[in-house]
Amino acid sequence: MTGIQKRLLCAILAAAIAFAVLPASLADDTSGTVTVAVTVEKLTVDGRYILEPTLVTLPQGATASQAVLQALRELYAGDPDAKNPPYDHNGTETSGFYLKGIWDGETMLSEMDHGFQSGWVCCVNNEFIEEAASSVVLPDACVMRWQYTISGFGADVGNSYNGSTAAAVADKDALIWEVAQIRAAGTEESFGGAYTNAMTVLRTLLAPQEDVDAALEALLAADPTAPAFGTVHYMVLSDEIGLMFLVDFPEGFDTKGCYVSFAYADGRASSMDISKAKAEGANSFWFTCPMNALELSDPIVPTLHYGDDHTLTGQACSALDYINAAREKYPDNTRLIDLLDSLQDYGHFLQQTNWSDGVSHTAIPSKKELGDEDIAVALAGVAELGILKTHVGEGEPIEDVKFSLTLNARTAVNVFIKPAEGQTVSPAAEDTAQINGEKYYGYRIGKIGPKNLGKMRTFIFTTGAGESAVKVCPMSYVKTILESETYASDVNIKNAVTAFYNYYKAARAY
Repeated sequence: MTGIQKRLLCAILAAAIAFAVLPASLADDTSGTVTVAVTVEKLTVDGRYILEPTLVTLPQGATASQAVLQALRELYAGDPDAKNPPYDHNGTETSGFYLKGIWDGETMLSEMDHGFQSGWVCCVNNEFIEEAASSVVLPDACVMRWQYTISGFGADVGNSYNGSTAAAVADKDALIWEVAQIRAAGTEESFGGAYTNAMTVLRTLLAPQEDVDAALEALLAADPTAPAFGTVHYMVLSDEIGLMFLVDFPEGFDTKGCYVSFAYADGRASSMDISKAKAEGANSFWFTCPMNALELSDPIVPTLHYGDDHTLTGQACSALDYINAAREKYPDNTRLIDLLDSLQDYGHFLQQTNWSDGVSHTAIPSKKELGDEDIAVALAGVAELGILKTHVGEGEPIEDVKFSLTLNARTAVNVFIKPAEGQTVSPAAEDTAQINGEKYYGYRIGKIGPKNLGKMRTFIFTTGAGESAVKVCPMSYVKTILESETYASDVNIKNAVTAFYNYYKAARAY
């Protein structure tokens, strides 16, 4: 197809489509305005823009032809050297519009200037239009790009025209929109290198999508009017295990609905709403990601969610990263160092057991090797602890009681009871378990911080014969395991509960 044939075909198509009826919601509603981001690009010619990303405000119901002509008129307003008007087209602004040429600051860049397949093509929201631009009504907050093509009637800029193979181009719309907003505010300099890099990526015709996404992320992170993750991290150590991420908000920023989600190494996720975050001054908040000791080396990726579906992803960090940094920063704080070491050892030895959560974790190195002497010290430390039961046993309304611990960010103590035959028990059980072929009813007291593991926890059960009480000290679990014949030869489990005891002691001293 020759350039003349192409132009004729486009003119015929434009004239035909110009008579199409637009949806009433778009064509008839002229109240209000829309704001669109417009670019005019000649990257295929010399890697440059004629019009860099620019916000243009138009009446609602305005078309692609009206938007590009207004943008070009505004671009060259007051320029005595510019061609007047700075464009050439067939049809009119409102009917059968076909853009033939644009003034690029030195000359008209027109169709067929670079071969019979060259000319101007347009895409809106990353979709190339196939009708006259005067027939395309622009929605609010859209991105419209006019690009000069040299080969394939647009194939070189990503348009599959007439079955041609399109170049693999990235979707740059989100980055264009952000740059247009920055330019409209006149704050380019405040974004520093992030803005310079964004423009470099935009001028690169075949920039990979990952480069475009990275440029956008860097631009959002550098925005002085947007939230940002702090570079400092802290940990919750004495009450629960948790890694804390700081978010700084600009003064006056609307934080309603903000929250931070946390992505774990195994694909799990959790989140914390700003209403539960800890304030640090007027404009900063700490968001805590809870974890268990098995996860100390796993990287946690935080993402802030704010505004209308805006997100900001922070740098991945692990609890062990903080632990190592804290050791270097506070070498003389012996209580802190003892707590950090005991927590790391607890995680290390727990990973060696078969008490896994079914997830493959990053290995945690140990700080101290444990032996029989350490086990003996732990056993002596819990010697006086145990489980106290009233109205429990043979001939009583509750025949048997067993207990266990759930080792997580905070510890939970679980009690399992076996009522006597014919006895009903309240409150209702949270779950049931089969133990040695018998049915037991399970109850739990959770959210116990490490420094409180030596305190008794009381469960009260009501049966037809009255009340029965079970008092459990969570730390007595260490005693139960170390004295158990079942685990007598299991060094890993004995080391794990010994490390758990050491963590308890260090948390109490901290």
